[in-house]
Amino acid sequence: MMNKVIILGSGLAGIASGYKLKQNNIEFEIFEKENEYGGLCRRLKIGKFIFDRFPHFSFTKNKEIRELFDTSSNEYYSHIPNIANYYKSLWLGNPTQNNLYPLDKEQKIKIIEGFKNRPNIENPKNYREWLDASFGYYFAKEFSDKYTRKYWTTEPENMSVDWVGYRVIKSPLEEIEYGAWNNDNKSKYYASEMRYPKHGGFQSFFDSWTPKENIRLNHNLIRWNVKKKELLFDNGYKTSYDKIISTLPLTYIANIIEDIPDNVKEAASKLCYTSGYTVSIGLKGKVNVPYLWFYVYDEEILFPRVYIATLKSPYNAPEGYSSLQTEIPCSKFKQINLSNNEIVEHTINKLVEMRIFDYKQVEFAQLDYHQYANILFTLDTETNKKIVLDWLNENGILTAGRYGKWEYFWTDQAINSGFEIVNDNF
Repeated sequence: MMNKVIILGSGLAGIASGYKLKQNNIEFEIFEKENEYGGLCRRLKIGKFIFDRFPHFSFTKNKEIRELFDTSSNEYYSHIPNIANYYKSLWLGNPTQNNLYPLDKEQKIKIIEGFKNRPNIENPKNYREWLDASFGYYFAKEFSDKYTRKYWTTEPENMSVDWVGYRVIKSPLEEIEYGAWNNDNKSKYYASEMRYPKHGGFQSFFDSWTPKENIRLNHNLIRWNVKKKELLFDNGYKTSYDKIISTLPLTYIANIIEDIPDNVKEAASKLCYTSGYTVSIGLKGKVNVPYLWFYVYDEEILFPRVYIATLKSPYNAPEGYSSLQTEIPCSKFKQINLSNNEIVEHTINKLVEMRIFDYKQVEFAQLDYHQYANILFTLDTETNKKIVLDWLNENGILTAGRYGKWEYFWTDQAINSGFEIVNDNF
């Protein structure tokens, strides 16, 4: 008879696992180190302004998840992705290679010729080769490489191609040539609709079905004895379990499991991830751009992406105000060698230079740091991940979520991994 089921972490995968266990009338507890649930998707309130901890939209086509989201928040905005790219004071549509019209003639010719003469690499061994084979040397060097260093914090040759899928859009020659000589700005994205709650930020999509009564907040796991099935938290609380689902980062749990083999711990230590700062800014009046979000290629500007929170929902700010949020990734490969105040100052100065808003509009700017932002797929990720996950599986530890599975999951994929781990094991 199953006596005690524990879930570690109350991000989307953790609460999704709890939701399924509750449906199946299985008793469980969720342990969360923060003072609120939701992980990077939880809301961030600054006065009367609402942001997400990290910017989010929903574009899921999963029927069950859509119904859950609709039940929790049936008032939402449905946006057609309106995206742009900022490059040396120019605004290009998305994807960049399809919207070259603002560039000078010489540069457009270099990109098109580079695309025509791109190398034929059937099985690229790293992201560098994938970019060169997809876009040609000139575009890859001038655009893709710069963005990779900014967002992924490392050089493309250090990354695998396992994560790419359809996240990076490829284009046929006729689309590239057409966008170079015609000012149509035909933007496209891999999702045709982006949904966002009218009120309460992205968290409103999962507030109502989160099993809040089963969550123990402010419980940070610091020691785990797998053989005895015992857990110790930083507040002194101890407990044991019969079955366990972990959504915690593999790199973290490898350091707190007492009886983990050296080779497994070593493999976990080689797994890489990005951390990230967000700068959330409240403004008097309107932002000067119409884009839901935009990408920034200039390497002297720290942030690679900017989201306009009040275009996601005008209710994210009081009437007469607007808001936006920037992301600034970092990792062991790339540190941000500025103080917190300097990061905020840099962000505001660059956004003003880009004419996104004026200094006099700024009401506040808040910096937040998030240790785990995204999985960084280095060349040995799959090998090391398999070593860790195989050992966890052999020892009865179920895993779910972006960091538990060490996958580049979107929100619906994280939720679905929580569903699946319960459906397959309980």
